[in-house]
Amino acid sequence: MNRKNTINDGACFNGGMVFPVKMIAPNGEATYPQIMLNNNEEVQEALNKLLWEEAEKYIRLYLRGKADLAYNVIRKDSKLLTIQLISGKDTFVHHNINIIPGEKKKTELKDILDVKSKDLVELLNVLNNNSKITWDSKLTNEWYTREDNLYLMKNVNGIDEVSGYDINNLTRYIKHKNFLPGNEENKKAKKS
Repeated sequence: MNRKNTINDGACFNGGMVFPVKMIAPNGEATYPQIMLNNNEEVQEALNKLLWEEAEKYIRLYLRGKADLAYNVIRKDSKLLTIQLISGKDTFVHHNINIIPGEKKKTELKDILDVKSKDLVELLNVLNNNSKITWDSKLTNEWYTREDNLYLMKNVNGIDEVSGYDINNLTRYIKHKNFLPGNEENKKAKKS
C-alpha cells in the first residue's frame, strides 16, 4: 500500500480531524470531507456547511453520473487547513479550500497576498515555472501552500495547471504574517 497516497484519507490536526463521507452508486463514487472539532461546535458547524457548499456542485455531477468526487488534505497545521476537492472521470478539476483554524470562512488568496499589486502579477509571471500559465490582474483563487512554497492553479483548456513559487520571493507581498518565510509554523508544516 502506497502511504504517499492520501486521497480520501482522514487527517488529524491540533484541535480536530477531517474524516471522509462516502457515497457509492453503480456509476461511480463520491467522497467528501467533514470536520470534527474537539471543542468548538459552532465553528465545526460553520465549516461543515462551508465544505458542503464548496462540494455541492461536484456532488451534483456525481449524482448525474458525470463525475466522481474525492478529496485530499494538503496541509493541516495550526496555521492552515487545506482540503483539495478532486472531481472528474477522465480529466479532473481540483478545487482548493483553505481555512485558517478558528475561523468560520474560507481563506482567499487576497487574505494572505497583496493581489492588487501590479508588481506582484509581473513578478509571478517572471518566476512562473509553467509555460502554459500567464497571470493577469485577475489572479486565481485556487491556491495552496506546502512547506515554504505557494502553488497557484489555473484551468487552461480544461486541464488544471499549477505553478509553484518560493514564498521567500514573495515576502514583500505577504499580508498575513503566518505565511512569512522562516515562521516556525511553516517549518512544522514541512513535517505534516
